[in-house]
Amino acid sequence: TSATAPDNLPLGTLISALNGYGSGAGETTGISAFQLNSSNNYVGFRFVEATLNGGAVTYGWFQLSIGATLTSRSIIGYAYENTAGMGIAAGAGAIPEPSTLALLGVMAAGAFGVRAWRGRKAA
Repeated sequence: TSATAPDNLPLGTLISALNGYGSGAGETTGISAFQLNSSNNYVGFRFVEATLNGGAVTYGWFQLSIGATLTSRSIIGYAYENTAGMGIAAGAGAIPEPSTLALLGVMAAGAFGVRAWRGRKAA
C-alpha cells in the first residue's frame, strides 16, 4: 500500500510493470504488512540483466521467513520470469527444496516396487 516501502504480496499476485517498486523498510502496519513468525511473506522485484533478454526489464519475487522482528529474516525462495517484460505471479515458478524432491523420489520408487511385487505375485 506504500509507494516507498516494500509490501507483503498475497500469493499469486502478478508482479509486472503495473507495480510500484519501493525500497527501505517494509510495511509494518495495514493490509500489506509483513507477517512476523511466518514464511508467508512475498516481495516483488525487477532488474535489468545485460545477458538475459538483451537488457530488458525482468520481474521476479522472493519469499521471506521472518522471525519475531523484521530484523530476523531470511530468503527461503525466489523465482523470476525469463521472458522479456513478462510478469510472474508471487510464489510461481519456485524450485522445490531438496527434501521435497527426495520424498517424491521415494514415493515413485515405492509405487514401482508395489507394481513389480504384484506382477510377480500374479505370475
